[in-house]
Amino acid sequence: MFKYSATVAAIAIASLVGIQGCTSTPNPTPDPSPDPIVSPDDDSESKEEKKAENNEKPPQNRVKVFFSNPEKGQGDLGYVEPVWRRTDSVAVGAFALSELIKGPTSQEQDSGLESALSLTGNSTCGGDDFQLAIEDKIAKLQLCREVKSAGIGDDARAENAIKETLNQFSTVSNVVILNTQGDCFGDMSGENRCFGQLPNQVDNETPLALTQFGPIEIGMTVPEATQAAGIPFTQQASGGEEYGCLYYNLEPQVEGVAFMVVDDRIVRIDVTGGDLETLSGAGIGTTEAEIRQMYPDRLESEEHPYDPEGKYLIYVPKSAKNSNYRVIFETDGSGTVQRFRSGQLPDVLAIEGCV
Repeated sequence: MFKYSATVAAIAIASLVGIQGCTSTPNPTPDPSPDPIVSPDDDSESKEEKKAENNEKPPQNRVKVFFSNPEKGQGDLGYVEPVWRRTDSVAVGAFALSELIKGPTSQEQDSGLESALSLTGNSTCGGDDFQLAIEDKIAKLQLCREVKSAGIGDDARAENAIKETLNQFSTVSNVVILNTQGDCFGDMSGENRCFGQLPNQVDNETPLALTQFGPIEIGMTVPEATQAAGIPFTQQASGGEEYGCLYYNLEPQVEGVAFMVVDDRIVRIDVTGGDLETLSGAGIGTTEAEIRQMYPDRLESEEHPYDPEGKYLIYVPKSAKNSNYRVIFETDGSGTVQRFRSGQLPDVLAIEGCV
């Protein structure tokens, strides 16, 4: 095994990404160096041959792209096989995926190859077909258009083609594919099992901020928040289901935090237990005096609606941009915080949450 420095690894990952059923797989048709495969729109001679005549260098980076071959697959739903492509782009991972979506050339089609991944519909990513991110050797592919599929067989071919295409790179050891809704592609269980392969972006030490919990931002949909966190959200009883007010948690990975969702978007984050704290270090068990020291001149105080000796200590932000947000600390008769929450008005003020 070769060992790479952190700098080299980072460069390799950046090159892959750019700015933005098991089956056996045969080796690609040999790519006789230095000549790449013949271009589909050149019947007499390849573009590379023309470049050579003009003293132009052929593209330097060579990658494999995997397509299906039903005749060779003989019933194997996930069967795919590789062909070579060349590019001058350093974003070889994104290039390979773009070529996969583009499909086989006419010459490759004549040899029996078929497209394994076809996309349709409008983009959910501002016009892009996909978004690719690589972290800790895990490639997370967010598809931004719907996959054309007639069923399980098409899904299996698409999934295997994507994974084989990305797993050829040394900076990738696992691939997670998400559909346009942010769910695991091809996962019929409904449990989003692929999330278990993603590195968690939140844990029991993630601080609560005015407008977010780690990468989970108020205003996100649950699928968006799930992708950001790398952890599936679990719906819990809220008492407001009939009028669209829901609560979700991240247990067992993160304890003591719940997310209020209204009109399909997160509006509030409640901390009811555990060791979670705010960015300033306030948490359950912090005293009123400590809270006032942490947030001088930014607190408003109200009587607790259920504890006559308790209080609501309400943090009011200075900036106009965040004027619609609050952080509320609930104290008891001993003057210590029992729970706290952040969110947007008016939802953050709701005493009973969704009830």
